Amino acid sequence: MNRCLGRKIPAPLPAHRMLSRVSPSLPPSVDLTKWAGPIKDQGQLGSCTGHAFSSAMEWIFRKYHNKQPVLSPLYLYSKELILDGNFPADDGSDGVTGSNVTIANGCCEDSLYPDSGGHILKPTASQDANAGLYRMGAYHGLTGSQVALSVLGDPVPWPVEMGFSIDDNFQSDEVAKTGIYVPSGKNTGDGHEVLLLGYDVGATPTIRPASCPPAVKVQNSWTDMWGEKGYFWCAISVLDAKDTDLKVVHSGSPWK
Repeated sequence: MNRCLGRKIPAPLPAHRMLSRVSPSLPPSVDLTKWAGPIKDQGQLGSCTGHAFSSAMEWIFRKYHNKQPVLSPLYLYSKELILDGNFPADDGSDGVTGSNVTIANGCCEDSLYPDSGGHILKPTASQDANAGLYRMGAYHGLTGSQVALSVLGDPVPWPVEMGFSIDDNFQSDEVAKTGIYVPSGKNTGDGHEVLLLGYDVGATPTIRPASCPPAVKVQNSWTDMWGEKGYFWCAISVLDAKDTDLKVVHSGSPWK
């Protein structure tokens, strides 16, 4: 079944907003999913950016702030649409807007703005107040796969948001069954936003499937019945594609 996706390609960030540091020594595999929040379902809404960024924030609060929030992708998505000037149209958004919303607004708890409702509503004052409890401090763009692996594999790791253009096999039954995505090279022109939560890039697979090339582990927003219980393995080449954008949002001050 084809899904509504919703990711738009953002304008490039200025050079000073981009991270280019590469760690000289990384473990061959990392799995950060033990701090992840629940797998959700964007259904037929173009809310993938809302899902990716709210899931990143859930991970951060679990890992570093000793909290267990379940946050609302639709709240964050509605704020993106308002910031983009498209509310209430279900027009999708991008990684820059998603990053800015995490800092300016935060994201309210899902119980206050249920993701399962499937309706894009203007946030209320009480939802905004709750969102203020879950805000990020800064964000950066990443210049490519090796920087993304360095962020994921750092002794103090952070999840990485990825916006990418899909090809014709991403929504195939095979990828839905195996959880392994290797591009065919036939781009559909559609885009999707997801959350990177690990990798396995060794010559011999350790946590990735035996038939999978070096890849990152990715949290998707298409239920836990899709892929590998809601996750998939994405070939490293996708991270370095010309129209892929990589972002990291984090608490605290901007990194230098």
